[in-house]
Amino acid sequence: MLRWADYLGSPECAEACINMLPHLDQAEFRITDIKNLLSLPHQAAPATSYEKVERFCSEWLQCAFGDTARVKQFSPEDVNLLCLLPPDVLAKIAPMCCKYLLSHFSDVYAVIVDAELLGNFFKLEYALVEMWGGQDKLVTHSENDVAILLSLWCSGKSLSQEQMVKLSSVLRVSRLSRSFRCFFLRKLAWFSPPLDSDLEVFNGMLDEDGISKIHRVSNLFHDYPPAWIALGRRRSLPADATKRSELTACFSQDSLGRMLAKAEQSNAASCLKSDLFYFGGFYWQLILMLSMPERSLGVRLALSKKHPLPPPPAVRVSSSLHHQESSGQERHIASICAWIKCHYGWGSSDSFQGLKVTSPAKFGEVVHKGS
Repeated sequence: MLRWADYLGSPECAEACINMLPHLDQAEFRITDIKNLLSLPHQAAPATSYEKVERFCSEWLQCAFGDTARVKQFSPEDVNLLCLLPPDVLAKIAPMCCKYLLSHFSDVYAVIVDAELLGNFFKLEYALVEMWGGQDKLVTHSENDVAILLSLWCSGKSLSQEQMVKLSSVLRVSRLSRSFRCFFLRKLAWFSPPLDSDLEVFNGMLDEDGISKIHRVSNLFHDYPPAWIALGRRRSLPADATKRSELTACFSQDSLGRMLAKAEQSNAASCLKSDLFYFGGFYWQLILMLSMPERSLGVRLALSKKHPLPPPPAVRVSSSLHHQESSGQERHIASICAWIKCHYGWGSSDSFQGLKVTSPAKFGEVVHKGS
């Protein structure tokens, strides 16, 4: 009716329709209806009546986004409709949008590794992703997670230079692990610092003063986006977070048998690779290696490339390697503290302390079968 009133040029009819809004069943409204109301031309009704529309829509959104069960029912496509609103209107309802984003995508690691969550995140419009990147209450193991999820979202999208600069400005660069910040960040296609923000100079000053002293010398960083020197994200990790750093590779008996047969037939080394495993901003893989003719078995941890991310850099890792016996008992094999794919001879350890790598069960019995 409001559209018809606007089409007929009847402010009186439009005002009468607006006055009826509070008497309608709000449960029947959808986000599309709210978007249509908020996008009405201002000339369709007097200013005082348009204020009633904004108030009605604001109350509906607050009610809808205040209901946890209802928020979970919204799809990314629903919330994307709000991005079509004028910027000033979108700014007013931004808190409700943030509530939706945090209810669905606050656990960054979970979004990266869960195909359904990641697919829904891909559907978000740019304005919502930028809004998400600026949130304090994201669950992260490190800021690397945020950079990786932004990279995955940007893949295949045509972003303007201004949009890339804005996304780069919400990243908390000082909270990235050192190898990520120094070797990997500048390779990301979307990362585009503001013109007066030199990443190499920033890294140099940060390494000189240290992150613990950054706020004492904040005047040195006034040319950089505030987020670059902001505190880390403030939401605590879930109770099972420690298990996320445990890479357990379970190779089947058949695959182990084929590896042994291939090695014996060719009298050359053979290997098996585990599925990719994400943690801390990088993708990892456990590689089981069988050397011939000595029939010695080795296990190594490797960084792996995953499209659309660039090749991984050098990362220093502290980890422990375990073997699960056929009885189910776990035996510690070795502790590892080394550079993975290292091309540089300097740098401090990244945030991968305690990375636990579990080798496949029963591989000993297969390799030594018949010997």
